[in-house]
Amino acid sequence: MNNKISTELIPSEVAELLRYVIPQNVELAKEGHLPIAYNIEGLPGISKTSVAKQVCDEFKTHHYIRLNVGEIEQGD
Repeated sequence: MNNKISTELIPSEVAELLRYVIPQNVELAKEGHLPIAYNIEGLPGISKTSVAKQVCDEFKTHHYIRLNVGEIEQGD
């Protein structure tokens, strides 16, 4: 069973989505549930990390950014 949902968003839409899901994840954690993880992927330089950090800073919460080094080309 694949629960993956894939869509294309611009950075402001990603920020809007994160502003919705972060409080939901906080509530899940308070209730003893695991939060939902989101995979944001795209070309280098399109603000993925910046958007995630900015929104997490707005909520004064931590963020976890995992870089899949297996996908990095030599010279990146």
